[in-house]
Amino acid sequence: NNNNNNNPPLSLSLSFFASLYGRCFMYNFFKSQAIPFVPIYGDFSDEVAATGALTSILRSSGNTKESMIFIKACHLTQGSDNGTLIVKMEADLLGRKNSRGFQEKLSAAKAWIKQKLRQKPSDPWRPWSKSMKKLLETVKAGIMIQKGFGGPSETAMAAMGLLPKPIEAKVEVLWGRAYLAFLHDYKVFAFRDCRFEKYESDFYGNIWHSSVPDAKEFKWLCKDEEDYLTPVFELAELVARKIGIEQLRVDIFIEPGRPTQPVVNEISLASGVLYRYHAPFMAQIWVGGHEKRGSKSFPSAKNSNLQFLIPLCAVFCSLIGVARAVAASILMTPLAYLRQRFASLSSSVLCRSVLSSSNWVMALASHIQERFFRKSQRKAR
Repeated sequence: NNNNNNNPPLSLSLSFFASLYGRCFMYNFFKSQAIPFVPIYGDFSDEVAATGALTSILRSSGNTKESMIFIKACHLTQGSDNGTLIVKMEADLLGRKNSRGFQEKLSAAKAWIKQKLRQKPSDPWRPWSKSMKKLLETVKAGIMIQKGFGGPSETAMAAMGLLPKPIEAKVEVLWGRAYLAFLHDYKVFAFRDCRFEKYESDFYGNIWHSSVPDAKEFKWLCKDEEDYLTPVFELAELVARKIGIEQLRVDIFIEPGRPTQPVVNEISLASGVLYRYHAPFMAQIWVGGHEKRGSKSFPSAKNSNLQFLIPLCAVFCSLIGVARAVAASILMTPLAYLRQRFASLSSSVLCRSVLSSSNWVMALASHIQERFFRKSQRKAR
């Protein structure tokens, strides 16, 4: 720790970096801190041990119901690395473990493990990619086998209007306080006061950031008799406190029927979630806390002149979509086709790349801002 008030302690140590970018280390940390997480069968550092454990787990599964497990590469945590494999064995295959179908699925999973153990982690298209490359080289390769979702049946989930898997809430914690929870598969933001904002994947949701007012389909998450959200927010804040970090995204599974027992799936520093109009406020909270503590190591958010890039991108994407719709109406007619094109504006590859992830925009903005800041620092000296 540094006792100089102008230089607050750096929370991102190498051990914490390992917990973020090494799943095996992360789950061992959760276990040591009594943080509830999705149960795992074990983690393995070599191919023989991992494939042997996988074979044993699948062969020992019961024959009466389907089995689903998750195989995760401990060192491949970026979405682009495709570091997670879901192995789902139907009941009929589990009842015939020497069948061709069972053996094919088992062989495919073993081949995946072999490939992933040899794959190097990467974090491309980020402002910090160059520095991250050196850090990622320190993460040890490994394979973790995790238990599947043991909640309500697919029929029961469908009756609730839910997908047949746990509800994942991605909770952003700033300075020890949860700001919001993003229900990833449903494009819904949930807040402590039982407000919900739902964003459709269309022109209004992705471009104009217009939410469905007071989305009611998730009100059951915060009933007085079954309050799911409070335990979720409290668990996320607990994880951030245990690590001792000022900003963290904690991904938590919610299981219908068990409101007081959420479990952590994983954690992340760099979120790819499109936070819409909440993003600038979240940034101000994070930066403001550092400024109050006397940090002078980065430019103030108040002096940023780069926010014009985001509305410009939105306008550009809108114009492209309008041009496509007009051209379609002229060439293909009639109004029905025009309406269809307008409805699918945000599904175009260009709009998705600009607005849904907007990684390249933020990378450019960060790069330009950093260069201006360094130049001003040199002048100040």
